[in-house]
Amino acid sequence: MRFLLVLLTVLFSAASFGASPVKVAVKPFLVKGDKLLPLPEQVPIGSVVEFDLLVKNLSNSTLKEVKVRAKLPEKAELLNGTLYGPNPQLQSLNGTSSVVWTVPELPPEKVEVLRFRVKVK
Repeated sequence: MRFLLVLLTVLFSAASFGASPVKVAVKPFLVKGDKLLPLPEQVPIGSVVEFDLLVKNLSNSTLKEVKVRAKLPEKAELLNGTLYGPNPQLQSLNGTSSVVWTVPELPPEKVEVLRFRVKVK
């Protein structure tokens, strides 16, 4: 089964910027016991996948209330107790589930790590 990556949206309240002041790198891993392995192109049903989101402030200003939304893959379910990062919330709208984090403050050049795990259905 081909496994689709999460769709990310980053919202922030700060002064107007020409380009986005936030960069998000998504690092997916296949979880095998206590090891994180590179995600293969084909992921078997029943596998656990971890998504690490590295959120970096590229601006010279501290950003406030940075919201990061990760849409969960359609063929996966969020594993309880695996949300990591500030203020995570699970939201559902029209049958689509997302995890939303609110980073209260993101200083210049700082990287905030957000994380969650899903089980492939």
